[in-house]
Amino acid sequence: MRNFRFAVILALFSLLTFGCNDVNENNLGYTYAQFNALKFGESKVKSTIKMPNKLSEIPITEAMAGFLKNFDIISIQEVSTGPWGAKAVVKLLDTLNSQGASWDYLLSDPTQGAGSERFVTIFRKDKFEAIHNKSALLKELDNGVDREPFHSVLKDKKTGKYIQIYSFHLQPKNKDPKEELRFIGNGLNAFEKQNVIVSGDFNLGHKDTDVIFEKVFGFTHQFEEKTSLKTKVVNGNYKLNEFDNIYTSTEIVILGKGILDFVSIVGNLNEARKISDHLIPWIRFELK
Repeated sequence: MRNFRFAVILALFSLLTFGCNDVNENNLGYTYAQFNALKFGESKVKSTIKMPNKLSEIPITEAMAGFLKNFDIISIQEVSTGPWGAKAVVKLLDTLNSQGASWDYLLSDPTQGAGSERFVTIFRKDKFEAIHNKSALLKELDNGVDREPFHSVLKDKKTGKYIQIYSFHLQPKNKDPKEELRFIGNGLNAFEKQNVIVSGDFNLGHKDTDVIFEKVFGFTHQFEEKTSLKTKVVNGNYKLNEFDNIYTSTEIVILGKGILDFVSIVGNLNEARKISDHLIPWIRFELK
């Protein structure tokens, strides 16, 4: 009975939040997604997941591609530093490429501090060009943060303008990510100022991250919603903390935004957590 009630709640929630999951409500501008993919490596390649309307389980990377294929740019954190991290990225790209559009990626080096990981920025090749010699971890910050943010630079093929993307994963809540945030605030000169998108899993709510990214950097937060997932459903609620966000500079004009709630799509929290313990905030934007 409990599982039935949860399924009913999810079905109703999916209907109520369809606009948040419906990335394709119009074709204006570009779409950008923020995604902490939770230990993106061997388990994502080798494991399978139960999906509605599927007779058998499918690979997790196939399920992920189904959620991500409608975006133009995706910033992913928690890519494994071992060989399976790069393999998982390639597997995801192969699956995306098999669904019509052509994709490419920028993969960071491993970060240098505790909890080392890699970042990847995935993008549509028909819309953007990677600027490889300008994309790298921000080494200027490696003395004050465990995981240096990844700076990706993409060239918009339509306008010739450059988009500056910064992907973050601050240290866990119990290690005081505010300390890292203060250090980042002192490194303002390491960041570009125009056509900037900052996103990540900050392990902090927007009121804390606004202190740096809005008051010091002059960017604007796009979300005030819980995005991390609980380990079990409590009174119909499975969202835990407001950890993931996207910040934009004034040249990034927001046309729409939402949170892709794949739990409501999968229909089962335990199965959905095989994909990640974070939902996917996204924006639709154009360049001023």
